[in-house]
Amino acid sequence: MLEAGLGESSASWAGVQSQLAQHGRVCSYDEAGYAWSEDGPGPRTAGRAARELRALLTAAGEAGPYVLVGHSYGGAIVRLFAAAWPEEAAGLVLVDVMDETGTEELGAARPFLAAQFTLYQVAARLGLVRLLGDAVTPSGAPEQARKAAPIVYGSCSMAAARAEGWASLDSAAEVRATVRPGAWGNLPVIVIAAARQPDRALGHYRDLAALSTRGRLVVANSPEHYVQYAEPRLVLDAIREVVAAARANQSPESS
Repeated sequence: MLEAGLGESSASWAGVQSQLAQHGRVCSYDEAGYAWSEDGPGPRTAGRAARELRALLTAAGEAGPYVLVGHSYGGAIVRLFAAAWPEEAAGLVLVDVMDETGTEELGAARPFLAAQFTLYQVAARLGLVRLLGDAVTPSGAPEQARKAAPIVYGSCSMAAARAEGWASLDSAAEVRATVRPGAWGNLPVIVIAAARQPDRALGHYRDLAALSTRGRLVVANSPEHYVQYAEPRLVLDAIREVVAAARANQSPESS
């Protein structure tokens, strides 16, 4: 199960998903308000998104347990999913995810995020995204994201992103409430961090991996936040490793 970051849709995972789909079933989706999805009720916290994700999987008939993959803000959503329904989480891959302990940074970023997404929303309404889609599409984004930029980064998507960004402090508090030593037991977990981050950030990622006895940190070669764009092979290998470990856990020999 692939979860996108703030301001992004399922299209951000298109490249990785197409590779994974050659060897097994993989799902991605658009959160409420993003791209092709309808708006959802507020406040748009990560906890609400996690509950909506579970409802979506149930309605779609997708049986768990799931290997949950989250990028950036999407990491908060999959972490809350795993905390609320641990029996449905077979493993985690966390790609340069949001630091729930950085409350000062999150609080300071909120007005800037709101202004940024409001600007993008106005640009979309004026048709500028349709004309200049590459200007708002992150470098290295899949072809699907660039072609669908007027929808992926359209007015409704940017409104949804602004609502999620404004609720980020509440989302961080929801995630912090789930953190305790050994919270993930022996769940297969790989935490991927972009390169050249401050020691504090890397320390947080190490602590995150240590919530499982089978967790480990991988530092990418690229400093790009979108690690799945800059180093797709690294992300693919991490997902495949966690999937293999999850399958081994479910085999009769392991029970």
